[in-house]
Amino acid sequence: MRIVPHRPENAARGERLLNASGIGLLKLNSDGSPKAVLQLTAKGEAIAFEMSEQDARWE
Repeated sequence: MRIVPHRPENAARGERLLNASGIGLLKLNSDGSPKAVLQLTAKGEAIAFEMSEQDARWE
């Protein structure tokens, strides 16, 4: 197992945390790899996370 920190699509450079209550939604491909990661907020928003591992780097 491997953990990769994906950032929310609307986040500024360097931000990784999302300050919103809600529930996570993970959609998987048939091979078990992540297809989409979303946060469904209490305000009715669906905030997607970038899936590119290159963009997920801390550098």
